[in-house]
Amino acid sequence: MLASQRSVGRRITFEDRDYVVEQRTMDSFNGVDIALFSAGRSISKKFGPVAVDRGTMVVDNSSAFRMDEKVPLVIPEVNPEAMQHIKAGTGKGTLIANPNCSTIICLMGATLLHRRAKAASGAGAAAMEELELQTREVWIKLCLCSLLAWFELYLPLRLCEEESGFILELLPDGVVVLQYAFNLFSHNASVLSNGYNEEIEMTEKQK
Repeated sequence: MLASQRSVGRRITFEDRDYVVEQRTMDSFNGVDIALFSAGRSISKKFGPVAVDRGTMVVDNSSAFRMDEKVPLVIPEVNPEAMQHIKAGTGKGTLIANPNCSTIICLMGATLLHRRAKAASGAGAAAMEELELQTREVWIKLCLCSLLAWFELYLPLRLCEEESGFILELLPDGVVVLQYAFNLFSHNASVLSNGYNEEIEMTEKQK
């Protein structure tokens, strides 16, 4: 395990085995087959190519190489074929990047639907009618839940059940300004000059 000078000497236990953190240097990757990088973009940019030159397969978790067309961008459950030509332990170094969390979650679901989804019409008219009825029921429930959520989102209130019935109480201040559960809002990264933050990166990585 490698890190900066301030973490050197720390002991980390994994599966009943202790590991001592060592300082990361340009020579740290000699004889290393696989290195998992998750120390941020600047560290990956600096040490990733160094490790590759030493014959190491680098799997990078930062944004450093995600938009580099020469670097495979891989989600194993989605496009494992993108790294089928890569083998560890051959002495030939290489870089593999993975998308950010939002893209991984999105494509895990979308890929499953793309591969396995089938239309209800394949089961005949009865299935289509059942689908319509269920859709109406779900839509009504969603509308009611959305109405309640609107009050909870824009007013610092929470609906609580007591023996005497339901009451509204004030919500305590939290880490996230908006309601986090069952909600969707812009990532807490800085907004770029084009009005977006991670949305552009996410769109490009799905291509």
